[in-house]
Amino acid sequence: MSLKEIPGLFTKPKLICEITARSGVAGLRGATVGAIMAVLASCGGQTVVETDAAGMGPAEGGSGGMTSVDAGTGGVAGQAGNGGEAGQGGGGSCDKVLVQLAANTPQSSAVQAGSVNVHFTCLDFVNGCEDHELNSITVHRFGAGAVTDLNAIKLLQGAQTVGGPADLDQVSNEAVLEGTYMLPKFTTVNFCAAANISSNALTANQHGFEVQSADKIEFGEDVVAEEDFPVQGNLMTVVNP
Repeated sequence: MSLKEIPGLFTKPKLICEITARSGVAGLRGATVGAIMAVLASCGGQTVVETDAAGMGPAEGGSGGMTSVDAGTGGVAGQAGNGGEAGQGGGGSCDKVLVQLAANTPQSSAVQAGSVNVHFTCLDFVNGCEDHELNSITVHRFGAGAVTDLNAIKLLQGAQTVGGPADLDQVSNEAVLEGTYMLPKFTTVNFCAAANISSNALTANQHGFEVQSADKIEFGEDVVAEEDFPVQGNLMTVVNP
């Protein structure tokens, strides 16, 4: 929240000043703190706000002023200062990663037999207040096509292969894409499941990839993947002239 978004802060500075800091990434820094101190001086006192990357925010209220600071994701409650209110503890959890279908997931379309690295399903991993190590994702093939139509299934992060390649299990229609990738805290990392299309794949065969449940995603520690599973991409239709 910017200063100008705080109702009555500039127009009625003699009233109670309430500043809410909800950024668990960087908190309040530098010039922002200076600006807050200048405004709160007109409330009868000055306020010092200190936050760290985890959203930890003790607040000291100025004499005659009152400041409320909400800790960011994973933060802890701030301490009440002279004339101030204790900040509220953050409600986020550091042991969960949100997994969601990404905007760059391709729409259903025709794909040429013999094509390489065809993107099927893309996922965003939204990480919180700790680094987490991703070790594998198991994707499941769905659609009216032959398992042998697809090979060299891999997990891509941009142009880099970070999981696989692997082939589909003939019974389960699953491929386990193993590889280690570090998810930095407070970041969103985009991955895409891709595969090669066999030159022998028949016209009109259809294929798609999905992640069926949270336990199909493995991390290096006790972390839970959150989302309404399955997370499913779109069907691609083979064209073989």
